[in-house]
Amino acid sequence: MSDLDRSRGWGREALTEYVRLCTLVCMRTTLNLDDALLREAMRATGLREKTAVVHAGLEALLARERARRLVALGGAMPGFRAGRRRRSARRSPA
Repeated sequence: MSDLDRSRGWGREALTEYVRLCTLVCMRTTLNLDDALLREAMRATGLREKTAVVHAGLEALLARERARRLVALGGAMPGFRAGRRRRSARRSPA
């Protein structure tokens, strides 16, 4: 460790803690993906980055599962009254 690091307070303990925190924040995961499926998804969505395709796929999966849960609740709350809905400003007929 250099004298400059010591003067800045970067002792061994501080560096160890810094590495531990970065590991928690910046985790990477190795995925085994079907190349043909990934290419097809990139072509269909127009996304250019593999990471963006995986993120979009996860978001779509979560949206589908949330919708399934909502459908499963159908009729489970018979006394429920829906809240007021916002209405857009009406346009005058042209």
